[in-house]
Amino acid sequence: MAMNYKIPVTNKVSKEAEFCGSLFACADAIKLLHLNASGEGSYAKHVALGDLYDAISDAADDVTESIQGYKGLLNISIPASTLPTDCCTYVKGERTRITTAMSSMTDMIDIQNKLQDLIGVFSKTIYKLENLE
Repeated sequence: MAMNYKIPVTNKVSKEAEFCGSLFACADAIKLLHLNASGEGSYAKHVALGDLYDAISDAADDVTESIQGYKGLLNISIPASTLPTDCCTYVKGERTRITTAMSSMTDMIDIQNKLQDLIGVFSKTIYKLENLE
């Protein structure tokens, strides 16, 4: 007879659960920006945001599963997505938010490393958005 073990999920939303949910929401917002790129320089913007979307989607899943390795199953919800009004401002703001959150994860160095890699993709995207057409 197989035994099923399940870690109970609490109803309380932890800061880690909020952070993970916000990563998934960020991916959704970036996808909206990617799909709505138009006008001058839109191809470069479309490609840069597509690459960022792929990186965030992969990282959000990886980071969430890794955090759950430390904290157990998280009570994650994903905030509703809206199309940001200014692409570059949004990307810069998300980079700052992730950097700030990363600094509070001193007990999870592997997750900090994953987030540092993601922050690098944000920085590269900002370069592309500001300098390529």
